[in-house]
Amino acid sequence: MVLTLTPALSPLSDPPLSLDHLQPLSLWQRSPDEQHLVADDDHGRHRLALRGQGGNAPLALALPVDAAMPIRLGAASRLAHAGTGQATTYQPTPQQRTRLTLLLDILDAEAAGLAKRTIAESLVYPHMRDLHGAAWKASAERRRVHRLCEEAARIRDSGVRDLLHARLHPAG
Repeated sequence: MVLTLTPALSPLSDPPLSLDHLQPLSLWQRSPDEQHLVADDDHGRHRLALRGQGGNAPLALALPVDAAMPIRLGAASRLAHAGTGQATTYQPTPQQRTRLTLLLDILDAEAAGLAKRTIAESLVYPHMRDLHGAAWKASAERRRVHRLCEEAARIRDSGVRDLLHARLHPAG
């Protein structure tokens, strides 16, 4: 989401937010008084459109009131937290990201019509010994795959995937 920053129309009561912490990845002029900046910091990637003459003037956020407003507010909040050194929003640990990725892969596999045993063999236990018939039915692996499929369905039904794709309303 691109945030548009313009010179503030009136003096600010608080000190202006500094953008000095940003590590620019790309910068280009769209017009003599508008620059587009893509930059990273510890809080993620920021896409900014800087309008006006620049300099050290305090900046204001130009926030369109449309369906994407909540997304823009989140991006603005992330930029503000990054500029003040405050704690960032929730960041999952590598283990949590791995589990979420597995659950999303399970949802994709179920949507493609794969059987739970195939999901187990290809995603959850790729090095599993072959279990046939009653051995598969009685296995802890089968029970775990069923629990993972149920958890993936709960994530799907709660709209987490829509949040990951920055959709405001669930599809459908």
